[in-house]
Amino acid sequence: MGIGADSAAQRFDDGLLDRLSRQGDPEADAVIADHMASLDRAEPREVFASIGKAIAAMSAIPTSVATPTAATDGPLVAYLAATPALPAWVDDASMREAADVFADNALLIGTALFCASLPEAYAAPRGARVLTLTARLVTDPVRRIGETAQMVYDVMSPSGLVPRHGAFVGDGPGCGWSDARRVRIMHGAVRWFITHDSSVTHSAAEPQPGIVESTWFDAWGAPLNQEDLLGTLMTFTISVFEALERMGAPLTVRQREAYLHRWCVVGHLLGIQPDLLPVDLSSAEALTASIRRRQQRPTADGELLAGHLITPLRASVPLPPLRGMIPALIRHLITPPTAAKVGVHANGWSAIVDGPFSVVNGLITRILRRSERHNPAIRWFARHASRHLIGAFLGANRGAGRPSFAIPDELRPRIEGQIPRKWRL
Repeated sequence: MGIGADSAAQRFDDGLLDRLSRQGDPEADAVIADHMASLDRAEPREVFASIGKAIAAMSAIPTSVATPTAATDGPLVAYLAATPALPAWVDDASMREAADVFADNALLIGTALFCASLPEAYAAPRGARVLTLTARLVTDPVRRIGETAQMVYDVMSPSGLVPRHGAFVGDGPGCGWSDARRVRIMHGAVRWFITHDSSVTHSAAEPQPGIVESTWFDAWGAPLNQEDLLGTLMTFTISVFEALERMGAPLTVRQREAYLHRWCVVGHLLGIQPDLLPVDLSSAEALTASIRRRQQRPTADGELLAGHLITPLRASVPLPPLRGMIPALIRHLITPPTAAKVGVHANGWSAIVDGPFSVVNGLITRILRRSERHNPAIRWFARHASRHLIGAFLGANRGAGRPSFAIPDELRPRIEGQIPRKWRL
């Protein structure tokens, strides 16, 4: 990757991760602090609305005008208008290959995102509490899932990570770069909100299992800290690789390395310290194992979030008898022990996915000398569910002037034919 062989990513241990759990993102945090100080009424709950207005204002700035500055337009607009270059270690060949990997596997990667990355993330109490405190997934799960999917599609489009100046919203070159920059500043806003809002209590006690409450525990460290950001990065890479493997569509080592490289660029844009980005697959796998060991616990927050995720996933499956396949697929992709931590338990479909029928299916696959090592029925259902869910996003009205979900132009020719005709672009 070129970040450096002596990177801290090579030696993630509990001591380092403990320190990272107390570190936020100094650049984004400073912008939010300056922005809040500039408001006439510095009410914590106003921060999200004010950031939304700043992003909307950026969409109207022509590319020919001078870049706004903190002195004339405020720190938030100045941050959003800046066009920092990508890091010097970016490898163009790996970036292109990763975009090709995504385009060729978009539907299965979509299933991995919805049924592996997100539910596994909810198994971490600290991250789950951030989501329940901000309440976005609980109150509007389709919007939250759609926004996550939009960012993934945008950053994985071929020119999605080209630095952009001017219009901050919309598809085209730089759409993923803009998404990542916007998400980074929203993370800073969330940290500010949890730290300052009077509705969030802070406690030195240990969290109690089985309770969803408006409390942040000091032992957790900072909200959305560097360890959390790294953990999220791993759910979008290592967890995806594992899910594709379990669906019988594994990526090659070279493909995984390229895909990881592109997501490390995204991690850089999201505010992860450069020396922490995992430099290779072995570092990423070791980091993932450490974070899972340290973070994954059963919590009421995780169960609540998983329930609100599963509901729209089930609804997106057109045939009601197949809807029970969703929780069974989640259990298969993140393993039953992890699924149990977020309250996803076995049902009748589990016998087909992980039970006796899967053994029979495996025997038939070997008899037919197919190269796939896992249940082809899982791959069929995964593509089926993903294309209907993406179709539902395309047909959804997000309201409040927000842009609708859109597949970037560069990806449309390779994905459009896989979307049900009802929702064709």
